[in-house]
Amino acid sequence: MKILEKKALINSFINKEKLDDNFSINASDYLLDVGDKINSWFNKHNCRLCIGVNGAQGTGKSTISKFLKEYLKDSYNLSVLVISLDDLYKKKSEREILSKKIHPLLKTRGVPGTHDVDLGYKIIKSFLNNSTNDLFCPRFNKNIDDRYDKDNWHILDSNTDIIILEGWCVGASHQEISDLIEPINDLERNHDKDSKWRTYVNKVLKDDYQKLFSLCSYLIMLKPPSFQSIYEWRHQQEDKICNQSAYKMNKKQVINFVQYFQRLTVWMLEDLPSKSDIVIEFDESHLIKKITHKL
Repeated sequence: MKILEKKALINSFINKEKLDDNFSINASDYLLDVGDKINSWFNKHNCRLCIGVNGAQGTGKSTISKFLKEYLKDSYNLSVLVISLDDLYKKKSEREILSKKIHPLLKTRGVPGTHDVDLGYKIIKSFLNNSTNDLFCPRFNKNIDDRYDKDNWHILDSNTDIIILEGWCVGASHQEISDLIEPINDLERNHDKDSKWRTYVNKVLKDDYQKLFSLCSYLIMLKPPSFQSIYEWRHQQEDKICNQSAYKMNKKQVINFVQYFQRLTVWMLEDLPSKSDIVIEFDESHLIKKITHKL
């Protein structure tokens, strides 16, 4: 793909997604190289791949994954399906049962324990085993806090080469029990006084989620400069939502929402860089400042 064609692709994507100039800089200076690296991974294995993309709230993991999909298609004729971990959320009725059986905080989707990881594993494993049948992967409708009907699910056809599994905790590992004792924020302090919620989240992350994450041959981490940046970036995302939307959060609601993810996010910022194949580091203005490749 020639330089002018790459610029045209970036500009087209920015216009379509209504992105700012930062994305143009990030894409041209760094993300094209990440796409080239993914292609080299595919050529090395010469078979279907699942690649994990980890990114905290507001880092842009969905947008970056979507861009990589388009770049790999246009430059290397690779067929890529992006699956969000969000698409694997359990049904609303299932989370209602969890909230009554385990802890009320599990009614809110997001943390480990609120995804159907067994279903995700079966789908991706079948894909990697070269299933010649069309496979269907759920899609989640956040407007109704429940899954779409099966007619609106993702389709993995026999021509798909790569799955990008993107999510805020993709690739995360559990903490030691001793690290769970002290609450990390007001949510835990006021609503998880006996640490039952965070202990359950930690246990399912250890027992159930690692099986799904093990299907990712490679892991790309989007690393913010600090947890404080996540608050600010997540609020910026909300500002872009139509004011008429019933689902737009104000700053206070964003702060409360992000607290559900704080413990594991802070842990990942410490633990995950050394376990990732590529670490993409952002500065406070959301520009990529550095990319580190595992040797």
